[in-house]
Amino acid sequence: MSDELSIRDSCKRLRDDEDMELVTIVAGFIVVVAVVSYGQMYRVKDVTWNECERAKIRAIWMNTLTNDRMCREQLRLDIRRFEKLCHLLQSKGGLVTTRNVTVKEVVAQFLHILGHDLKNRTMQALFARSGETVSRQFHVVLESVLKLGQFFIKKVDHSTNYAHESKWKWFEGVVGALDGTHIKMTVPVEDRPRYRDRKGDTSTNVLATCDPDLRFTYVLPGWEGSASDPRVLRDALRRPNGLRVPRNKYFLVDLGYTNGWGLKDQEKSI
Repeated sequence: MSDELSIRDSCKRLRDDEDMELVTIVAGFIVVVAVVSYGQMYRVKDVTWNECERAKIRAIWMNTLTNDRMCREQLRLDIRRFEKLCHLLQSKGGLVTTRNVTVKEVVAQFLHILGHDLKNRTMQALFARSGETVSRQFHVVLESVLKLGQFFIKKVDHSTNYAHESKWKWFEGVVGALDGTHIKMTVPVEDRPRYRDRKGDTSTNVLATCDPDLRFTYVLPGWEGSASDPRVLRDALRRPNGLRVPRNKYFLVDLGYTNGWGLKDQEKSI
């Protein structure tokens, strides 16, 4: 009889322990749900910069550009050319900014991204701007830059004759000059061998032509720095909308190109 009572007491205590454990679990779950709900409603927001702090960060960075050496290092342009570019983008490129963003700031952002191959997240921290603002303003400036092309790249008038000018009398039939230039750039590590030029720099080889009035008439960018000037020229001549040389006309070139149809070495011709 005593053994039966002992078993009953043990079972009862076990059931009580299980009930207590269940109550504890339910209570704990309710507490967790309550804490989460409270946190969603009253959680402390992420600490963000106020506009004064953001403006101060941008002002400090822009102030470094008043030093000509720093301006060249950061933007690849000196102060005078940077200001001239800003003026051109406004007057001829139609660059319009909001009241919270200045022309110099967005142009500086644009040049800094191109000059140092920076990511959007890096620019957010550097200029204290949102990723959306950085991306949008980059494309705004890019559209303005593209609009400048119509003012600085003119189709050459092959019918123009410069023989009446004394300085051109030795170059009858010339339509302009042609040459390539290497522009330093930052590329991914895996692409550096292809963009390594003969001087050891990573650059892009750009072909350009201009008329006797020094107006650009054709530009072909995009080739790797390791590409030779004649190779880039062959590509320009083979493109459907590429470089065209009229019959009985020619471009002046340097020793990097061989004399041929439409080309004449200016040193050999003098």
